[in-house]
Amino acid sequence: MRMIAIILALLLINLPASADTENDAIRADLIAFNDTFNDYARTYDIEGIVSLYDEKALWIAADAEPVAGQETPRKVFTMLTEHDGSLHHTVDKLIIAQDGSQAVMIGGVQASLGKAGPAFDGTYLFVLERRGEEWKIVADMFHQYKAK
Repeated sequence: MRMIAIILALLLINLPASADTENDAIRADLIAFNDTFNDYARTYDIEGIVSLYDEKALWIAADAEPVAGQETPRKVFTMLTEHDGSLHHTVDKLIIAQDGSQAVMIGGVQASLGKAGPAFDGTYLFVLERRGEEWKIVADMFHQYKAK
């Protein structure tokens, strides 16, 4: 009986460590996801950025009706590319579901429309869903304001 108690105690001691290790791995995956997003934006890889979105992703912009699908992100990133704009996301907060299947990523946006207009800063919120080994954006909500 004592041996069972010792084994259970060891399992309980190691359980939080393995959960933390898994959470660290998921965090690293999500940071890499953001790095990929930024790389695609920097290199004007429209198809790359759009591939990060679920086919039915919800695009939620301030003062506009939410739109589902990849078409709006494609149009926005095409416009950015056509005007030699720039876009960069930071990751300020990650919230990961206990089972590791979903996450919320919140951060800052620094963007410029290049030849088409002024620079702006903002905040974004991604809801991400894990699909096997990859993550997909299922909702993209953002707010922008004129850069200082």
